[in-house]
Amino acid sequence: MERLQQQTLSFSNFTLDLTRGCLLRDGEEVKLRPKSFETLRHLVENSGRLISKDEMIAAVWPDTSVTDDSLVQCLIEIRRALGADGQQIVKTVPRRGYIFAAEVTQDDLEKRELVHTNGVEAFSVTIEEEIKESAKQEPERLTAARRLFSRAGLAWMVLLVAASVGLVAWLFSRNRPKELAPEIKVLAVLPFRSQIPEGQEDYLGLGIANEIITKVSQTGSLTVRPASAVHKYTNLEVDALEAGRELRVDAVLDGTYLRVGDQLRVTVNLLRVRDGASLWAEKFDQPFTDIFAIQDQVSQQVAQRLWLKLNPAEQARLTKRYTSNPIAYSYYAKAMYHFYNISPSLNTRSESDLAVDLFKKAIELDPKYALAHAQLGYAYTRIAVFQEDNPALIDLAKNELGIAERLDPQLAEVHVARYFIEFSQYDGWSVEKAIRELRMAQHLDPNAGHAELVDLYAHIGLEQQTAKEFELALQIDPNNDELKNTYINSYYISARPDEGLEASKRLFDRGSADLRYFLEKRMVKEAEAIVRQEYQKDPASVWNFVHQVLLLALQGKHREAQAAVPMIMAKERRYRGYHHDAYNIARIYALDGKGEAALRWMRVTVTEGFAHYPLFERDRFLDPIREDPAFKQFMAEMKTRWEGYQREFG
Repeated sequence: MERLQQQTLSFSNFTLDLTRGCLLRDGEEVKLRPKSFETLRHLVENSGRLISKDEMIAAVWPDTSVTDDSLVQCLIEIRRALGADGQQIVKTVPRRGYIFAAEVTQDDLEKRELVHTNGVEAFSVTIEEEIKESAKQEPERLTAARRLFSRAGLAWMVLLVAASVGLVAWLFSRNRPKELAPEIKVLAVLPFRSQIPEGQEDYLGLGIANEIITKVSQTGSLTVRPASAVHKYTNLEVDALEAGRELRVDAVLDGTYLRVGDQLRVTVNLLRVRDGASLWAEKFDQPFTDIFAIQDQVSQQVAQRLWLKLNPAEQARLTKRYTSNPIAYSYYAKAMYHFYNISPSLNTRSESDLAVDLFKKAIELDPKYALAHAQLGYAYTRIAVFQEDNPALIDLAKNELGIAERLDPQLAEVHVARYFIEFSQYDGWSVEKAIRELRMAQHLDPNAGHAELVDLYAHIGLEQQTAKEFELALQIDPNNDELKNTYINSYYISARPDEGLEASKRLFDRGSADLRYFLEKRMVKEAEAIVRQEYQKDPASVWNFVHQVLLLALQGKHREAQAAVPMIMAKERRYRGYHHDAYNIARIYALDGKGEAALRWMRVTVTEGFAHYPLFERDRFLDPIREDPAFKQFMAEMKTRWEGYQREFG
């Protein structure tokens, strides 16, 4: 195909002005960085032809050694500039390269030349050949740091790094340019993207990121967004800086990986979000068995580049390894990929079972894999609490957690999982023990357990502690909608609807009240239409049915409301929110002045994990029974318990 040399090239509603070096859409300039423009130019001038990654890098960066991610970021910017059709115009041909698929015309010719894309599928460049070709070009393209990681020198390199990390840090800090010294307080590590989109190894990119997150966050010197916050970016071709702004961080670590047989290529780029400056970039080509060395190196480099001041214990956490078996690690990473998808919904049971099976395979390969034992115990616990009422699963969980703690007493995950057991029906809703476990988890990992403590404090009426813990959790993960909804709900379950509405406006910019607000305010007329709509939308929902029955009681239809109580229990599945339904039943009887029945359900509420004295004190639904002597005695008991919570945890 003849290469196009004209000064102006057009495609779709775009014009590439080669003389001025700019891209125009319908005559208006579309901003592109210089390297993005050069990348687009090379694509357009070679439209219809498959262009390998190496050719593209050589054309755009002819005299510079760069990582693959530099090209990826340019392509992301180009596709964004091209709008909705960007992915169709600039296509990624898996395992082969890129192709510009739009028709290109030379506007200065009377007879326009069309360039077509026939025969794309005839190309058959394999990954193995691409890596071999890359190796041939290594003297020109790869930096000295990459050559140090060759297979021949790997063992010596690992020993050298371990022996000289202090010297390297000193030399780096002495020679580092001042303009790169960032004010970095918050970091996000994005899931590493596979360079083989159909490779079915999404888990590996999240696994690599998760290990780095764990290592860096446990130093306590930097706020690191948790894996749950970045999970949504798994295997997406996303602009790293845009993701960084969305995650509200100062720096973002972006990376790609390519696994071919036993070989692994990992590319990383540490970017400052405010100006897009690259603080560090590197490429590692090593056997997959050395994935742990890569994770250690990346974690150490992040700490050094961000000038983290680490004591010896914190430095040791950067290189802590939970297993030395790469296959066991691979199974663990797959298990965690499914573990993050587990929710209270019964629809996620298949994810739970997959996670359990994969954790077991990891443990079979490495019986001393403490973290795998801990997460297997947590998976058993979540199944037992949310999906299957089965005490035998709790016994299995306790056994796995015990093994994990014996192998590694410093695992925060053990204590988070134990909290989940203790604040459940299986351990009698032992709130004090559960809080102590979460505080121990935070002692071991400053980022652990905050969201869980928000929910726990909210259930026992420690309202100031709930707000404080929420702010800490929000600093770690400001985009966590589940956390925000939990906090908003803490106001509604404590009969503070005005504060709940205000929090909803602040956190979600929701300007209107919802059903909970109208029910708590006892605004019957406003609640009626919403109750009817929600019940018709999902008549199987226990919550919708309970709201309907509670509305009947507010309307004074007490006999009808109380007759529906057995139906509530028939619909109810004994799950973690059972105590809220029990409390609403107590309210139904209280509105009719039936103190004995109301008090019976109040005690069920408390026994099942909702001992919220401030709620019981302020709730207007309970006013008709407040003079009942038995109720007064109950409230005295609740006050004493609540004061005990305040003394220990306030």
